Amino acid sequence: MPPGLPEPLDQELLAWAAGFFDGEGTTIARTDSRRPDYFQLDVSVPQSGPHGVPEVLLKFQRAVVGVGFIYPQPGGDKYKWCAGGRVAAEMTLALIWPWLGPVKRAQAEAAFDVVDRQYAEARYRARAPRNRPTFIGHNAAISKGPRRLELAWAAGFLDAEGYFGLPRKYERSDGSIGFVTRASATQHSVPGIPADVLTKLQRTLGLGRIERHGAPDDFKWVAEGVVNVNAVVDMVRPWLGPVKTIQAAAALTTAESSRLRGDAERCVRGHVYDRVYLRPDGGIHQICNACDRMNERTKRAASGSKPRRLRNPSTDPSRAYAS
Repeated sequence: MPPGLPEPLDQELLAWAAGFFDGEGTTIARTDSRRPDYFQLDVSVPQSGPHGVPEVLLKFQRAVVGVGFIYPQPGGDKYKWCAGGRVAAEMTLALIWPWLGPVKRAQAEAAFDVVDRQYAEARYRARAPRNRPTFIGHNAAISKGPRRLELAWAAGFLDAEGYFGLPRKYERSDGSIGFVTRASATQHSVPGIPADVLTKLQRTLGLGRIERHGAPDDFKWVAEGVVNVNAVVDMVRPWLGPVKTIQAAAALTTAESSRLRGDAERCVRGHVYDRVYLRPDGGIHQICNACDRMNERTKRAASGSKPRRLRNPSTDPSRAYAS
């Protein structure tokens, strides 16, 4: 670390930055046409910003104590944070290294090797850095344990690669429209093996599945359903950026508003609930026997099974074996 680095460092902010870099960051040994055989370490993170500089890039810059610069990219809807040289680039990687994934570590080590080799081979002589950036300290923060650092990393990764939304809708048996609610994140790896960051995300959040997403080396972590997506948002909420937070809230609100519900005493068909089931997570699930029987009859009919004969059919039309 360079001298003068402000202390204390916010470890949760740095863990978030590592997750963000795992999703979008790049480390290269950069050269240019003026000196094609001279290489300089360069780290960068791009992000879409149709309405101006993205808040997540400003947050990343704060995490790495203010070093680097944010530049607009061609086209007008993207920005990139960049840092190069002996101080800013190396320090950025050092700050987030404890939480960085193996792919981005290997990429950084390969770039370091290229830069160091030119000095080891005496093609260039190492000199003291010409520019020393001005550091901006973190707000004092004390992490409340390793679990929060893991979740901060997950929030950073979702800020970079995550999606919260309603990828498709479907028609229910009564003709109403429902929505599939989803949280997901994609990442390339090697053919047939999911990226380490996706398995880390799944392990950290404790839910979701990993599936192939197109090409053999492209994988996606997916969590679906209002309950699961709500759980994801609740876990990463303290660190998640405003864009993904708003995206998740909009999806959950739409999905919730489309759900068919009864009330505290009756199910959606108007039956009085027959029993109450306490879920392992503490939630309460009220059960209607009549609806269970109707749903079972529909499944039997769809599979070609004959309906059961009833000895004492219900005189209540709403409880009859008809959908």
